[in-house]
Amino acid sequence: DPIVRICMEDMRLSRPALLCRPSPPPPELVFSFEGLREIRISSCALRSLPPEVGQLHGLKSLVLMTTELTELPAEVGELKELEQIFLNGNFLKTLPKAVCALPKLQDLCLDANQIEALPPFLSQHLRMLTAPGNCMQRPPQFAVPPERLELHGNLLQELPGGEAWGKLRSLKAMGNRLQSLPRGFAQSLQAIEYLNLADNRLTSLPDELASLRYLESLFVYNNSLSSLPHGLLLGTRLKKLLVEGNPLNFASLAELMSDAGSSHLQTLAIDDTQAFTVLAGSHDTFGVVPGVPPEQLPACVSVGSLVRVQGSTHSDGLYLKLGHASQLRRAPGVLIAGAPGGPPGCWEAPAELLVVAFAASQGEPEWLCLLRGPSG
Repeated sequence: DPIVRICMEDMRLSRPALLCRPSPPPPELVFSFEGLREIRISSCALRSLPPEVGQLHGLKSLVLMTTELTELPAEVGELKELEQIFLNGNFLKTLPKAVCALPKLQDLCLDANQIEALPPFLSQHLRMLTAPGNCMQRPPQFAVPPERLELHGNLLQELPGGEAWGKLRSLKAMGNRLQSLPRGFAQSLQAIEYLNLADNRLTSLPDELASLRYLESLFVYNNSLSSLPHGLLLGTRLKKLLVEGNPLNFASLAELMSDAGSSHLQTLAIDDTQAFTVLAGSHDTFGVVPGVPPEQLPACVSVGSLVRVQGSTHSDGLYLKLGHASQLRRAPGVLIAGAPGGPPGCWEAPAELLVVAFAASQGEPEWLCLLRGPSG
């Protein structure tokens, strides 16, 4: 099938002087070839797309990445065979209604634009929508929700409503302003495997999360959670659970420690404040509940010191955690940092070598598994 590809990355990287100069736009003749199935243009100053693109009726894939686009012409909505649209790294603020109504649209990527709002998506075949690093205050709406949805790094105060989320397998909504989840939303996530709600303002999680039997990864660090759903580890397939930066009560933390050995859990990440809560136990009007002995804490527990942005009660998407290598993969007999008889915390005994790992590309801490190799 005929394909047009104009990618300037290699030339600009091989000739550093070109990085400071705007690259020339491709000729408009590119958009008038008959029979084209794919257009892929990246790292050049396209700036605008000519309306003639609407004549490419057989086009299936449109990739315009880092091309300084400020708007997409409505004529793109005439491409009824279009299945993939990748528009990462531009200056778009919205999309035409006709584009969001394309009947065969399957994959749409809008990462790192200036999107403020999007029209409803009408495709019955949508599999993926990624739109992190934008300015959306309202979530998009779907005729049929996708399998993969990425809305992290926006200004959302709510997630899309409805109860037809049975296909959704992966949801990234960290770094927004969520205070609660829509009613019935969690119960409808029957196929969810990966759920990231970190860096929001959530004060509670629905009990239905504990019955999502395919859920393997749950990241809720940097919220305002005082408790977790009862039976969370036993009703799911959780392998990774990150809860740092929440004022979790002793009962929830103690349940995690008790159930971890009977679950699929491989990594349970807590901060040093939560670790102290586990060790100290509970003292309230109902009596005294002794803490969990340090030697009984599961090996999957990883403890570190949470570093917040100075002067901010919300991290605004910046997540830092200091942890000794011994805490990433605790060998038998090694207690958690700060426990009686265990190694000192990071603040008490700074290490001579600091390894800094970033996960900004996908907004999730893949480094946790990456660093466990050399530390073990």
